[in-house]
Amino acid sequence: MKKSLIVIIAVIGISLSLKAQERGLFTFVKSSVEHLQKQAKSDNYGTNLTTPFLKKRMLGMYLIEDATQTVDYDSKKYITFLSIAATEKFETIADLNSSVENWEKDMVIKNVRTNQMYAIMVFPIKCNQDYSNMGNDVNGFGWLIKYFPKKLSQEEQMLVSKYKALIKSADANIAVLLAIQKKNLTRGGYFEESRVNAVDKKTYNKNLEALKIKAEKLADIDRYEDKDDIAQGKLTSSELASLVHINDWNYRQNNIN
Repeated sequence: MKKSLIVIIAVIGISLSLKAQERGLFTFVKSSVEHLQKQAKSDNYGTNLTTPFLKKRMLGMYLIEDATQTVDYDSKKYITFLSIAATEKFETIADLNSSVENWEKDMVIKNVRTNQMYAIMVFPIKCNQDYSNMGNDVNGFGWLIKYFPKKLSQEEQMLVSKYKALIKSADANIAVLLAIQKKNLTRGGYFEESRVNAVDKKTYNKNLEALKIKAEKLADIDRYEDKDDIAQGKLTSSELASLVHINDWNYRQNNIN
């Protein structure tokens, strides 16, 4: 698989997984915290994170009593992300997006066990990603926090099963198409349609048509039944790769005349 395709699949996986996760409880990811520690030790990291104060905020958060208060960084208790147990669960109380204007501002989160609230800088939680883990669901795709998966209803589980079954079936069509293409390559390695015999041509067109129907069914699910991308969010990396291939075949390939 080409590197560019791996990156595309990883990015799709991140986006869909975050979309499909319940925006409620989350935990801090140890590998991402360790990644932040390494970054903070670099004097050349970024243009705006070179001061000790900003690096401190990048590596921890401040205990607060009121979600609307202005944080006094000198007096409030500070805890590092490294000191937070993996079993501790949090929820967002006051959110901010990851815009350029917000990266240095504070969000407010709450420990659901202790009910204590914390001011946490937007940059480490929303603007920084460990790219070495961008395709790793276990490590939160490289983000500082990892949301707990949403519990699916019976209807949603059936939708996921339907979606995965369509991908598996379309994969079988692609396998047939590739086998026929490999039988009819030029010396340069290009598929030559004129070399395909009548029997294989019929088989090729039949499978391509079936694949296109399945690709449209997948698109219809995305468009009408699964606007929150729950089904796509449950795909494995392999299934995400297959989805990219299915769409590529659907848009780029035509029947052999």
